[in-house]
Amino acid sequence: MLSSIRGTVIEVGHRSLIIENQGLGYEILVSDPKSFHVNQDVFIYLYHHKREDGEFLVGLTSKEERSGFRLLLNVNGIGPKTALSILSKISYSQLLTAISNNNFELIESLPGISSHMASQIFLDLKEHISRNVKSNVAQYKEVKDALKNIGFKSKEIDKVLPSIYIANGSTQEIIREALRRLQNAKVSG
Repeated sequence: MLSSIRGTVIEVGHRSLIIENQGLGYEILVSDPKSFHVNQDVFIYLYHHKREDGEFLVGLTSKEERSGFRLLLNVNGIGPKTALSILSKISYSQLLTAISNNNFELIESLPGISSHMASQIFLDLKEHISRNVKSNVAQYKEVKDALKNIGFKSKEIDKVLPSIYIANGSTQEIIREALRRLQNAKVSG
């Protein structure tokens, strides 16, 4: 099974890239082909989808995007192309935040998502997300305490921490992501 590819982009299409690796060109569907350019060296996680009528590769640019993609495939009626289309408009952490905050309008506004499909997403993912959020409560308290100890205010932390979700993430990974977002907020603010 293919899990990742490192190579050079040789063509950028409307929905896909062709990445050359050791003389072979692999066509890979991606969420945002416009973010790539010809001759760019890339590393991409792969999902190999096989069906009776064919097969294709899906490229995911980060572990977070891969986690979101896998999560969406658990929804009845969502296949790889729809999952990729959703992730072209919303990040994994934004998706989790929208579901945990019951933001039905945001989910329904995503490409290819009808109100019926939005309901299915909530139905299939709400329990999964609730389980993970409950198991992370102590970990998030630990992260918040660590960030307060290095000088961040509760108000600043509370703006970024609820939107961070790293599947099976360690406390250190969550702290790193929170620090990155806090720094970006200071730079842009």
